[in-house]
Amino acid sequence: MGVAVGIAFALTLLVSELLGREVEIGRWGSGVSGVLQGALALTPSKVLVAVLAARAGLVMGVIYVLLFILVSTSFMVFVGMSLKRVDKVLGGHDIPRIMNIVIALVALVVLVQQLIGLVFA
Repeated sequence: MGVAVGIAFALTLLVSELLGREVEIGRWGSGVSGVLQGALALTPSKVLVAVLAARAGLVMGVIYVLLFILVSTSFMVFVGMSLKRVDKVLGGHDIPRIMNIVIALVALVVLVQQLIGLVFA
């Protein structure tokens, strides 16, 4: 399920950037849909945190999960702020658009590989 949702979001991002139109998905905009996509996507880091948390016991497991959430959120904020600064330094080139296209293409490649692995496993 998470792979299909990820592919749908990657395609939406790619098409919206290529057409130059911002697409809001969902009743409340992209914030809710972004959380949904992130929650359903199975990533190696989530698997690693789940394994470590399960082996560490209840208290340490909760601490691991909370630290993962804190670091992930901080990194997303850092990347968002960095993109704005890079855009200013490079003189207004449309770096966020280029990055979105690259991210969408890489996500599609990775997710299609995961889908093929699930189908032929």
